Amino acid sequence: MAKVSLFARVVNRLFGAELTRRITLAVRALDDARDRQYGKTETDRDRRAYKREELLELALEAWRENPLARRIVELTSDYVVGGGLQVASEHEGTHQFLQEWWQTRLG
Repeated sequence: MAKVSLFARVVNRLFGAELTRRITLAVRALDDARDRQYGKTETDRDRRAYKREELLELALEAWRENPLARRIVELTSDYVVGGGLQVASEHEGTHQFLQEWWQTRLG
């Protein structure tokens, strides 16, 4: 039988119940039956295609009409993408198309 260190015993005494509770919750989340797929392409948690399209339209409308929503999108884009994302292709026609598409504004 392995000898348990003094540190391990103190940690277990102070935090053992909470650690066990959190590990149990994590394992339970991984074993959630709703996350399994048997022969279908989406789970019950997924949004239906018509609902996704509606939400995207609402988001675009908010971005176009609401200055606060537009600023939130800009801040998020700056944080996630920064200034370093570029789209390019070695094929000249594809590269030209990508550059035109990349420069097009939605507003």
